[in-house]
Amino acid sequence: MSPNRTPLYDWHISHGDVVDFAGWEMPVRFSNIIEEHMAVRDAVGIFDVSHMGRIHVRGKHAKDFIDLIVPRNVKRMSSDRAGYTYVLNENGGFKDDVIVTVLDNDHVFFVCNASNRKKIVNWLLTHLKTIRSVFPEFDVKLQDVTFQSAMIAIQGPAAPELMKRVFGTAPARWRVAHGSFEDYDVLLTGTGYTGEVGGEITIEIENKDELKKVAIAVWQALLETGSDLAVKPCGLGARDSLRMEAGYCLYGNDIDENITPKEAGLFFSPFADNEKKWYIGKDSLETKEPENIRIGFVMIEKGIPRHGYDILDSKGEKIGWVSSGTQSPILHSGIGMGYVSSEYADPGTELLIQIRKKQVKAKVAKFPLYNSERYGVSRQQPS
Repeated sequence: MSPNRTPLYDWHISHGDVVDFAGWEMPVRFSNIIEEHMAVRDAVGIFDVSHMGRIHVRGKHAKDFIDLIVPRNVKRMSSDRAGYTYVLNENGGFKDDVIVTVLDNDHVFFVCNASNRKKIVNWLLTHLKTIRSVFPEFDVKLQDVTFQSAMIAIQGPAAPELMKRVFGTAPARWRVAHGSFEDYDVLLTGTGYTGEVGGEITIEIENKDELKKVAIAVWQALLETGSDLAVKPCGLGARDSLRMEAGYCLYGNDIDENITPKEAGLFFSPFADNEKKWYIGKDSLETKEPENIRIGFVMIEKGIPRHGYDILDSKGEKIGWVSSGTQSPILHSGIGMGYVSSEYADPGTELLIQIRKKQVKAKVAKFPLYNSERYGVSRQQPS
């Protein structure tokens, strides 16, 4: 089966290095991954994230339905709010991690990972069918608009200014704004995958040719309008290194159906509401205590950790594994995350990473791995 292409594919193939990612032909870089990474930390970068799954959930019981699917308390979310959460299987493992955006009481916008889109759509449809077998009047309609829309992430300290210039508005963090581009409506959410301020914009157009034309026009407008802001187009390479510095999980590497939110360090409010009476996976999750927990670490000695490498104690005994790793452009050293037993999880604990035939020193560190006073959403603003 041929990979899918986003509406921006034609621009990417002319300007960047395109690879197959989760069944989509996506740009891994346009220039230099480190330059793209630093553009987001210091200025602003734009990413094509149109491969992500986008699902509208509409109807009188839309919020009630999603509230059963995820641990977050969706019914308490007010209109024009977005939030991170996850979909669990019956055993409490991750089916996916998702962004839920409540547009109004009858409309939830659901964004999932590209690799899990079909799985999540089927999961939603299966449980909707089960509910309707008991409550035939349950009013929920699902619409997968992944192939009828484009989605662009605009990330970095200058992102809000760039969004205001192009769309007339910018969302606050975890909030929604409604803007426009020419004669088209644009949904802006204060979300992202880099640790920086900014947002993600979605444009829906049913006609594929028109969608492609408008998506490329938006992309070019962001680059041209943001030229004085030092904007750069960014690919999957920078997206991966940015999310690792911030401590964000990648499905299939750091979380999967056999890992629980307790193990991943994501079982807390508002991602999950312990006061909710029920959601799929709740019973299993509450009875399981994690054997291993996710940590972040920074290399003390030279070396780049990679997915699947062993984590060892000071005696060289295996105590866990690396789930993600890279070289940090901010720290100029190797960084990563992985799973170890709780006795080795305290920040400052020294570990060894088995990198090929060498055992290389590392230490446990809190997320984000960068200096949060200088970078990221909590950075100190100039006075």
